[in-house]
Order: sequence, then C-alpha cells, then structure tokens
Amino acid sequence: NDDYRIRRPAALHDYLYSKRGKIFYGTARDLRSRADCDQLFYDALISEGVSKLKAKLMFWAVRVGGWSAWLD
Repeated sequence: NDDYRIRRPAALHDYLYSKRGKIFYGTARDLRSRADCDQLFYDALISEGVSKLKAKLMFWAVRVGGWSAWLD
C-alpha cells in the first residue's frame, strides 16, 4: 500500500498550488511554474519510494487536470 508514501508529496504539491508556486525562505523569494511544481511532486513521490510507473501516472494526472486548481 503506497498511501503513506503519497501523503507528503501530495501535501507539498497542494501547498505549492495553493501559493501558485510562490515559495519563501526567510527573506528570499522564489517563484516556481506549475510545471516545476508538478515535477517536484514527481520527484518527491520517487524519493518516498513510490514506483516510477505510479509516480508517472500521478504526475500526468496533475499535468492534465491540475490547471483548474492552479487558476482557482
């Protein structure tokens, strides 16, 4: 069961989308594109031990369907 491996990457991705890619580190600011946020999601899934196939499927799900959440 990969559910526990998906939670942190999903939370990260949801947070990045909620901020439209604006990341703050103390006084430093960084702006990430939607594609960057989706790639970070994929990388985090792999880092958590999710299979490459499942990570790719989830990556493409957010690439195809995530635009409406990004614009919300």
